Amino acid sequence: MVLYGDLSRLIGADPAQPIEYLSEISRLESIHPRMSFFCRLRRAFFTVIHKVLLVLAGIGVVLGMVYYMKYRWRKEEEETRQMYDMVERIIDVMRSHNEACQENKDLQQYLPIPHVRDSLVQPQDRKKMKKVWDRAVAFLSANESRIRTETQRIGGADFMVWRWLQPSMSPDKMSSMPSKVWQGQAFPLDRRNSPPNSLTPCLKIRNMFDPVMEVGENWHLAIQEAILEKCSDNDGIVHIAVDKNSRENTQLFISIVIVS
Repeated sequence: MVLYGDLSRLIGADPAQPIEYLSEISRLESIHPRMSFFCRLRRAFFTVIHKVLLVLAGIGVVLGMVYYMKYRWRKEEEETRQMYDMVERIIDVMRSHNEACQENKDLQQYLPIPHVRDSLVQPQDRKKMKKVWDRAVAFLSANESRIRTETQRIGGADFMVWRWLQPSMSPDKMSSMPSKVWQGQAFPLDRRNSPPNSLTPCLKIRNMFDPVMEVGENWHLAIQEAILEKCSDNDGIVHIAVDKNSRENTQLFISIVIVS
């Protein structure tokens, strides 16, 4: 490469090597080219467009990654919610089967895991719910002490089965259980700023019992008797209901309707 005057330079086949002979010149490059206004405008336009496209591509990649992470988080939350819902349904099935076994001694004390799956998941949803089901099975195996996983031979083939371990209490044992008692007052009776009348006709009581420790079908009757005994001087109680399906903080609620 050799400079030729102030406005151009000679370039050979290899731009890094100096030119010794005129025969080695391959092209002439202008150092300060003279271009028309339209040519300069077009070059500037394409340069700006190129940089803008690069910036937009970078922004698009970042936004794509953000939306993908949000999608993954939402999907993970939905699968976790479905997993816990499936765990509750499995526990209900095993508890119901255990109660049925107490009434009918001919029934087996266990249930094959595929049988439980087929009873809870519709055939058209089994492929879609496979990941949720596998997570629910793993969660029960690691965290649920009332259900034991074992192998049983059924019809000449080995199956993984679940067995309910928490025994159902007989009526004699239930009658010998200590009754529910009140352990104090929620509010002092001499409180001056207490409202003279109830603010609502409905009352909810929390943490009166632990659902894990309550067994049998009539355990809620002891709760109702304790409430009626405490409120024996109130003639406005028309309904008492124990919500057995609530899972808030693993404690159940008692709903009392009082008519003044």
